[in-house]
Amino acid sequence: MDADDLERLADMFKGVGHPARIAILQAVEDGDPLTEAADRVGMSRGALQDHQRILIREGLMFRPTDVDSDFELTPLGEYVIQLLEQDADRLLNIMERAEELETAIREEHSEGPGLPVDESELERAVKTEKWRRIDETGSETEG
Repeated sequence: MDADDLERLADMFKGVGHPARIAILQAVEDGDPLTEAADRVGMSRGALQDHQRILIREGLMFRPTDVDSDFELTPLGEYVIQLLEQDADRLLNIMERAEELETAIREEHSEGPGLPVDESELERAVKTEKWRRIDETGSETEG
């Protein structure tokens, strides 16, 4: 990928980089009123409009002129929602397991020697051990 491709992909991910925008995309996909998405994440109507503009700008949804719906997902928006729906449980499982492991590793090493005393080295060591213990499914690996 060249620099332009990387920039375009980063912009698309920024487009879904907020819980409100994911909720809006889900609402559009499900045909639900966008006000329900706004209520679900505690967003004002003004903020809803701001997030809609971002999603349109990043090519994830559009406002059609020839149908009764207010918004529709673009093929890119449909793909992003499909990815999220397909892998949300797996992603959330990995994040939850990583948090649990980090707490456990800190507790293990607070009871005895093993990790550095310097705070930045400690953070690095805990994160290294955490990510080496977990596999892509969120399960702890052997060894």
